[in-house]
Amino acid sequence: QDIGSTFAGNTNYLITDATGNYEERIVNTTDIVDTPIPAAGLGITGIMSQYQATYQMLPRRLDDIDTLSTPPLFISPISQSNITTSSVNIDFVTYNDGDAVITYGLSEDDLTLGSATSGDLTTDHSVPIDGLAPATLYYVQVTTTSDSGDSSTSPIVPMITASESSGEILVYFNRDVETSVATTEDAIYLPNAVDDTLRAYIDRAKYTIDMMMYTGDNLNGVINALNAAEDRGVELRFVLDKDFNESVQDDLPGTQTKRIGMPAGEPDGIMHNKVLIIDAESDDPNDPLVWTGSTNFTSNQLLEAANNVIIIQDQSLAKVYTMEFEEMFDGNFGPFKTNNTPTEFNIGGSRVECYFSPSDQVTSNLKRTMDTTDEELYWSILSFTRTDIVDEIVSESVFPDNAFVVGLMDSDSGADSTTYA
Repeated sequence: QDIGSTFAGNTNYLITDATGNYEERIVNTTDIVDTPIPAAGLGITGIMSQYQATYQMLPRRLDDIDTLSTPPLFISPISQSNITTSSVNIDFVTYNDGDAVITYGLSEDDLTLGSATSGDLTTDHSVPIDGLAPATLYYVQVTTTSDSGDSSTSPIVPMITASESSGEILVYFNRDVETSVATTEDAIYLPNAVDDTLRAYIDRAKYTIDMMMYTGDNLNGVINALNAAEDRGVELRFVLDKDFNESVQDDLPGTQTKRIGMPAGEPDGIMHNKVLIIDAESDDPNDPLVWTGSTNFTSNQLLEAANNVIIIQDQSLAKVYTMEFEEMFDGNFGPFKTNNTPTEFNIGGSRVECYFSPSDQVTSNLKRTMDTTDEELYWSILSFTRTDIVDEIVSESVFPDNAFVVGLMDSDSGADSTTYA
């Protein structure tokens, strides 16, 4: 607005960015008055104010207005595609055209292992990195520069290559299944055998077992199997909820960390994981696996309450779950956890995403996934504790295409709870 003239005092100006139009007000007492209005893009720092129903940005001084020319600002997260055992594409979108320079390394503090570049000036970027190792964690940073020389640099992002594991994913249920309605593969019912399956996987562990337990007991010999694993030389570690049964904890082998109570003013939450990580760092890529799902490690949960188990044989995923485990094993729970793990995987040729609460914006990613609904959305849950998720499900049943939405909720669902780990 009024490009080429000078700023006037106590005057409103229209500013526009990728998300819409806004007002900037130049206060008469600032040194911005009577300075030229730049003809290029701007970066504006200021105080956000409201005048009646209008929001206004108030720059405080001339230094708050930076000429940016045409910077290729990031308008999407850094993501990965075409993930293989030796390569990956780094994808991102910028507001203006820019090139891409990608540096990467094995730690956040050293990104000098390698680099990849693209000289194409574009807003849609996909840059391959080659010569990588299987099931290896890399840290990536992107810099993009416009033809005018203005640059933007991304945060450092973790990513992991595909493993040489089988990628087998098994899903078991401890209640009867109706296979006549299956559309791809039949659901697998394990009648009175989930506990036996759990013990069998523990018995096959060669080197390490890391276990996150909300609740557990030894009524079906699970603790006995863990002690037997330690006796044959397996290293065991446990992350337990603060309220985990102390008498059961006393019978656990290995080393344990319990969730700490939060400081005053912080929601206390719970450590609600049910995870078994086996042999994550084995030299044989067909050893590592992750056991997860809805089933707690008690006899009632394994055999009586309606639950499922998901078993994934993949070294990349096992390594990332180990990162999450070690964050809590070191005493970091709830708001003290960080978003430090890769989220995108190639497991057995299938794209898999993995997020940990509360640090990985799980709710936003769940809502983003539901936004992709075209025809059908099925959900199954113990209880709803977030109205924004309910609102998203309701919206999918109405907009945009009247999708078919149906779900299951436990009859004893509680009114409210908060999960923090």
